[in-house]
Amino acid sequence: MAGSVEGGLLVVDASVDGTGSVFDEMVNDEFVCLNGVSHRERTYYDVRTGRAVVALRWPGSSEVHVKVEGGHVVVSGAGCNERFRLDPGAE
Repeated sequence: MAGSVEGGLLVVDASVDGTGSVFDEMVNDEFVCLNGVSHRERTYYDVRTGRAVVALRWPGSSEVHVKVEGGHVVVSGAGCNERFRLDPGAE
């Protein structure tokens, strides 16, 4: 997990490795794990209130670019091209 400040927002990045993360069943009195889904997360928080403004999640294998630009969070790459409006005071 890593954090930074961008455009007046606290940005927290996390990577979740899904390897062996889902218990499926008991075999010979031991749990058998299945691989869960690996993904990346980025959450933007309002530094004044601590409130999460935008939370994004995408597959760990996808190359996605996320940035703050003019009062919006802009997501591009991996077939995605979206703009999410932030609170007016969070630019």
